[in-house]
Amino acid sequence: MATYSFVDNQGRRYHVTVPPGQAQPALLSLLHNQLQVGYVELDWGGDGVIENFGILVDQAYRGHEVGTGLLREALALLRDHGVKLVQGYVREGDLTLQPFLLDWYRRHGFAVLPDPRVLVAARLEKRL
Repeated sequence: MATYSFVDNQGRRYHVTVPPGQAQPALLSLLHNQLQVGYVELDWGGDGVIENFGILVDQAYRGHEVGTGLLREALALLRDHGVKLVQGYVREGDLTLQPFLLDWYRRHGFAVLPDPRVLVAARLEKRL
């Protein structure tokens, strides 16, 4: 099994783990010193599509490239699992707390598309 890990800009090592026995995991955990400090939620669709991709890093670990490392490793893991397209949503409340979020996703290759639903600021999409 492949290892998905990275080092942040403070030299701390992190591991992205898949729960044992899950071919299509619903949650990827981000561990630092065996403590969960973030995660990625996944809703699997058919034909190699993730229909909803959500990422969260504990507040104490933000600002050190931890979210970027988690995103990069999660996308690599999904690619290795045959995923061809990742979709997600950014809600208005997410932008209130993190106004940089849409630009962050764009920098990492996501298309940011308008979405007419209430409380959804944008739909995200990335081909792998």
